[in-house]
Amino acid sequence: MALVRCLAVGSARVEYDDAEHAYLLDGQRVPAVTQILTLTGRIDTRWFTEAACERGRRVHAWAEQIDTQCMRSLPDEATGGYVEAYLAMLRDCRPIYDTLERAYWHPQLRYGGRPDRGIRRWALSDGPATLELKTGNEEDWHGVQLAGYERLRRRGSRWVCYLQANGRYKIRPCENSDDHAEFLRALQETWAAWPTASAAALPV
Repeated sequence: MALVRCLAVGSARVEYDDAEHAYLLDGQRVPAVTQILTLTGRIDTRWFTEAACERGRRVHAWAEQIDTQCMRSLPDEATGGYVEAYLAMLRDCRPIYDTLERAYWHPQLRYGGRPDRGIRRWALSDGPATLELKTGNEEDWHGVQLAGYERLRRRGSRWVCYLQANGRYKIRPCENSDDHAEFLRALQETWAAWPTASAAALPV
């Protein structure tokens, strides 16, 4: 199990297990943003196929190779269009990233998350932003997911980039202010059912 120290909070030790996509607080597993939305029914996983999940993983891996300038091979036919879409977004929007899939921890609300990209600046907005890359359809829960990530980064606007197989992309801001309250409700519900802590101690 590959553990990476995420953040020290007082005497507590917070670690991120990249293989399991899990956050550990003093050795106890604690919830992450996407897990919170899944456990509380905000994400309907019935429509997730293994092929779609594998496609998303591979496209994200290619995007990371592009951003780190560490290309090890060429995309295959199944992912090539999505990679072209990402390259088009980079050309058009000119993002300057400050983080790539960095693991964050919220010491007060006690949850973790790993947004796809933290943006220092780009052509679409003034100031910092948080960006998620998607290879599927637009969903209402995407804005709620970004609300959870924005609380971790504590700054900037929220954006989703939808990469398409035909090499095109759509990008939109998440501007629904209700997303933040919805995420906090999901977090409260998660902690109410979580085996290692009580929601009564959660300061929301």
